[in-house]
Amino acid sequence: MLGRAGGLLIPFAISLVFGAGQLTDAFFFSFALISSFLNIFAHIFEASLVPFLVERKQSSERAVSFTLSVLAAGLPVCFFISLGLAFALPPLLNLRSGMLPETSALISRLFLEMLPGLFIAILISAYQGFFYAVKTFWFPSISTLIRTVTMLLFFLLGRHSLGIHSLALGLVAGELLRWLAAHILLTRSVKLKFEIPSGEFQKVKGFFHQAFFQVLAIIAINIMPLVDQWAAAPLGAGKLSLFSYADRLLQVPYLLFFYGFTQVFFSFWSDSRIDEEPARFFEKVRKDMRIVFAGAIVLVLIIQAVADPMFRIIFQRSNLTEAQLHQLIDIFRWLALGFPVGILRILYGRILIIIKKSSIYFYQAWLELAVKIVLNFFFAAWF
Repeated sequence: MLGRAGGLLIPFAISLVFGAGQLTDAFFFSFALISSFLNIFAHIFEASLVPFLVERKQSSERAVSFTLSVLAAGLPVCFFISLGLAFALPPLLNLRSGMLPETSALISRLFLEMLPGLFIAILISAYQGFFYAVKTFWFPSISTLIRTVTMLLFFLLGRHSLGIHSLALGLVAGELLRWLAAHILLTRSVKLKFEIPSGEFQKVKGFFHQAFFQVLAIIAINIMPLVDQWAAAPLGAGKLSLFSYADRLLQVPYLLFFYGFTQVFFSFWSDSRIDEEPARFFEKVRKDMRIVFAGAIVLVLIIQAVADPMFRIIFQRSNLTEAQLHQLIDIFRWLALGFPVGILRILYGRILIIIKKSSIYFYQAWLELAVKIVLNFFFAAWF
């Protein structure tokens, strides 16, 4: 909770200084792009890779060499795709997005400024995939707090001279510090050799065959918040920011459950899949899922009950108007209704990865994205 919920401080600090307007719209859209790319690429190392590393965890050197092989094959692809989007972003944003030209230009600039942080974060995710496989959960759980604190420090020190760009610079610096901490921990855990044994790339081909459908599914899942923001942009200045504030707050319980339960279960389920009979494995999975689902329902009931006073306490000193605050609370309550089922979706996705049924995960994710686009098209402006 300490590491993941700390991300709440960033939108809180932005709301205190800038409120909700074109400037914050630009930052949240570019930050959502960076986060979406990171989630897509990091999934390869923090989810797809874990079952393969569990099979090799008896030999730490084999696990590390396999991780390095995947990184060597995947990082150049991540680099060229991200760079390609950076150049394609200006014309894409001006294509029926409803954004002002100044907002579109600022989004493109902020995206380029944060791009080095994205590449460093992908490298960190490779380290963290190894940590999950060997059940070292504490570092991946709190490492994001390093980035959050660094971003806030840069924002506090540079908000007058650099404005919103201080957050982009803070993100890059924070990822550098995270990488340094991860590298020190990994080199102390295992003797790190930056060499890939012959024949290792042949084994990586099998991994990428399994990861292909997963990455396509994660692409759909990470396009979803961008689709929501794209639908919010034409509704008026500040609407995208209000949605981003509400969505960011909901990510706190999502990330709490995701890293508090899902990542831990994922590692242990990967072990159980290898060591236990299928019937016993699936019974254990069902039991775990029932517990998490019940906890998610209880949490949503609490959230719905305390949403009004909670938001008024969090944003009492912000530059939001009373009407904006009321709408923010309303948006959050609607979003929270999907939380219990959303947690189940994440858990089912992890099971499909473990049992190597990623094609089902792929079809489900893209079907959900299609439904979201249709509903946004018909209902966003009206509702």
